[in-house]
Amino acid sequence: MRTLWLLSVSLLLATSGMSAFAAANVTTAADIRQAATSFLTDYQKQQSEQGRKVSFTVGVVDPRLRLAPCDEPLSFDFETDPLAATRVTLQAKCQGKRPWRLYLNASIKIRAQAYVSRIPLARGTRLSAGMLEKRFVVINQTQKSIFQSATGLIGMDLIRPISAGTLMTADLLTVPTIVARGDRVIINAKVGSIVVSTRGTALMPGRMGQQILVRNERSRRTVQAVVTGPEAVMVPM
Repeated sequence: MRTLWLLSVSLLLATSGMSAFAAANVTTAADIRQAATSFLTDYQKQQSEQGRKVSFTVGVVDPRLRLAPCDEPLSFDFETDPLAATRVTLQAKCQGKRPWRLYLNASIKIRAQAYVSRIPLARGTRLSAGMLEKRFVVINQTQKSIFQSATGLIGMDLIRPISAGTLMTADLLTVPTIVARGDRVIINAKVGSIVVSTRGTALMPGRMGQQILVRNERSRRTVQAVVTGPEAVMVPM
């Protein structure tokens, strides 16, 4: 009876040792989350060098997961552009002797300085530097084009009213009208290397590069011309 008891204890200890050994030779959910955290921390540092602030949370990985051990460090790739979305998918890859891959989710917010309205602004307002200021905003929370520099922003017209603190995006803006209906303009026509000019009247408003109707004051004819400046149009020949 004592012999049987000793045999049972020996088998139990042997089995426990094998289980511990097997657990040490798998890739667990905790291993993957730790490696993903390291990958996103590196990304955080890279973005910091560009003046951006990154915060993130790695998604849940099934704790029951057991994958083959990887004899090389796990590598990660973004399956979703982190600059375009706050919820991203990561691909974890083992490229060792027993390769495998796994997908997991993460939440990421990237904050950077971008232009917002400093004061409430009405529809049709032509933007100037004093109307705007820079603030840290979550730049990957919108699919719209934002402005991190004033290029393409100053001098544009608003297409709708906005409140103070509104993030400036391209869909809020339009190229300003620089020729109004009834404006006196110079009509230019280029033939070869020769430019012929005459006076005319704009019959409709126009923006830079837009084609409008103008009336030649000398001939009284109506022609189509492209707006080239505040008081100038060009008749295509």
